[in-house]
Amino acid sequence: MKVSGPAGLYFMVLPALMVIALTLDNRREYGEKDHPLTQEPRETDPLSGCVLSCTAHTYRQLWDRRDTQTVRFHPAAAGELGDHCWSTQIKSGSGERLQNAYIVLPVDMASGLEASLRLQPTFPHQLNELKAYRGLTVVSENCGLRFDVTGPFASSMTSPTFCVKIMPLGNSFVNDLKCPPFLVTVWLREHHSPT
Repeated sequence: MKVSGPAGLYFMVLPALMVIALTLDNRREYGEKDHPLTQEPRETDPLSGCVLSCTAHTYRQLWDRRDTQTVRFHPAAAGELGDHCWSTQIKSGSGERLQNAYIVLPVDMASGLEASLRLQPTFPHQLNELKAYRGLTVVSENCGLRFDVTGPFASSMTSPTFCVKIMPLGNSFVNDLKCPPFLVTVWLREHHSPT
């Protein structure tokens, strides 16, 4: 079935508006009543073009798969000594639980940086460096290098922030980073059976 004219435009514009609205709505943190923050990361960057592009690609992928998971995008805040930080007290919907967390480095995937970049969790401090994740994820491959930080992020949820440092094995990666890194969280709604 071919859709043209105003109806066709409606079907193209509506999903884009929904993606932007969901992304902007999900930037809010818990209020004091819900979950007080003891410390907030300094100066959160506004949503970059990389975050918006990744949001559009990811939600398109979810739509194509008929996937009902909730995906939220979180810009980084500047930490100490070049770290990138995120609040661990992020908003979740009623009955949702965290399934996955990924940090995305927006780089050109053809640059070959996948093998040379690592992330080092710095707060709370963890010894293991993280390698780019190569498997299928909810996060679109068009977003850049994806690092699965689910374990370290979930274990740091008792701390106010989660921070990482990018560990390049080469010197030139800074020129290949299109935007600051960002966090993507994936949430599952827990279905309760009727009693």
